[in-house]
Order: sequence, then C-alpha cells, then structure tokens
Amino acid sequence: MKNNISKILRMASIFKMNVHRWPKNAAELIGFVHQQGWTVDVSSYYTLTFETFSENTFAMDMTWPAPGNWLTRLRVEVELKNTLPENGFDWVLKTKTLSPEKRKTRSYCFIEPAKVSRRKSA
Repeated sequence: MKNNISKILRMASIFKMNVHRWPKNAAELIGFVHQQGWTVDVSSYYTLTFETFSENTFAMDMTWPAPGNWLTRLRVEVELKNTLPENGFDWVLKTKTLSPEKRKTRSYCFIEPAKVSRRKSA
C-alpha cells in the first residue's frame, strides 16, 4: 500500500509540473498518467480525492474497505518543496489516520417504481 501511495504522489507531482496545478480528482490524474503511457493502480481504494490548498500544497484523502462493511480512512497532506526530476521530489508529508466510516450502499442505476409503467404483452 505504501509503494502505491508513493507512486500516486509522484504522478500527482509530475502532473503539477506539466499542467501547473494539482489534479482536481482521481479521474483527471489517471487520464494524465495514461496519456503519458504510464500506469497507476488505484483499484485498492474505495475513494481517492484531492484537495488543493496552495500552489505547493495539497491533500489526498483515501479510503479502502475494512472488515464489517467499514472503510479505513487516511489523509496525506503534501507540501512540495522542490522539484528535482533527476533525483526525485522533495516533499514534506503529513499523514493523518481519520476515523473509520460506515460504507454506504451506492446505486447508480436507480429507477423510481412510480415512474416505471408496466406494459402487458398482447
């Protein structure tokens, strides 16, 4: 999991260097990564969100499934000190474990029963 977080942070930093802002969401970051011909695996996360604080600071909130229909939550606050592409990135990272959250059932294809008309075949 730690290596995966590091890779996502590296990709977000490369995104920042190329686009001159932090990614707005995981879909934008994944699209950028695929355009570059690279891969990043975010399949272990239930949610992955980004919040920008300043030009050099952002937070990445992630959740992943835990036993008993719960979600483990973590926030990584990132401050990019210097960009050193040949040697890596100079980051200051602060991690915060957030309180667990009950997983919500999501339905993306909900049709209200009152709006469904029942037709009988002739």
